[in-house]
Amino acid sequence: TALAPASRNWARVAGADSMELKTGERLSIDVFRDGEAVELRAREGADGEELRVTVDTGLFKELDEADPYADLLSRTGVNVGSPRRLVVSTRLGEKEVELKPKGTRVLLSAYRYGAKHFVLIG
Repeated sequence: TALAPASRNWARVAGADSMELKTGERLSIDVFRDGEAVELRAREGADGEELRVTVDTGLFKELDEADPYADLLSRTGVNVGSPRRLVVSTRLGEKEVELKPKGTRVLLSAYRYGAKHFVLIG
């Protein structure tokens, strides 16, 4: 992934030293901001390759207003295709469903991390 231009004034606004992503990887991950521009940067271990992704500003309309960066981090994952890359999931929707056999109601949310990689949370 291309490095940010040196002329940018990126400031770290959130992050986690060791976070298990919904896609199963454990990464150190940071959110950087320069004005309206937002970028995620992640690394496996101290010597791992740095992965970066620019966050679409429109995504912030979907995030929790009280803590958008925590919500952003929770939706971050790795697409293991070629090349391996950092991604922010697409929220496909949510629906209340009934779980068998006891009829327990749960709000089920679906997210897409890649063409063949989905995560369901409920």
